[in-house]
Amino acid sequence: MSATHSAAVLASDEVGLAHSVPRAAKPAPTRAWRRRSSVVPSAPTATVGSAPELPDSALLGRIAIMVFEVITGVRVVAQLGKLVTFEVAQNLAQLRALRCEHAMQTASAKRVVPTVQGVHRSSPTPGTLEAAVILNTAASALAVALRAEHDRGRWRVTAVTVL
Repeated sequence: MSATHSAAVLASDEVGLAHSVPRAAKPAPTRAWRRRSSVVPSAPTATVGSAPELPDSALLGRIAIMVFEVITGVRVVAQLGKLVTFEVAQNLAQLRALRCEHAMQTASAKRVVPTVQGVHRSSPTPGTLEAAVILNTAASALAVALRAEHDRGRWRVTAVTVL
């Protein structure tokens, strides 16, 4: 489409021939919608020199369950998205391959659903988080150790160990 057609609208006359009619100039958009609301919700942000807000225990428990599901083959590693670093995703994929290979040999195709028994978290330095999440299954209990770092406004898991 040429530049002249982009600024014009095609119209047809009584005979049926199409010809271009210039469009009326659009008024400039106003920013009044920004001024309507005097209260603008803001995400919690850390000021310079202050520690970012730590994620709650429920979120850490959900991340630990997702890690367990990846290792057992129920969830795909890509579903963790930006929650984990690339290195952690690679390690989880390797653990998943080993676990799935073992499951194929032992023919255990039953899905295990864990529940969170407890979450212990600490922040050794501002911007870092270490957490231990205890997961219970019908057969056993296991621990998931997580290390997360605050990067560009979000927490990312940088190390995972499943015991």
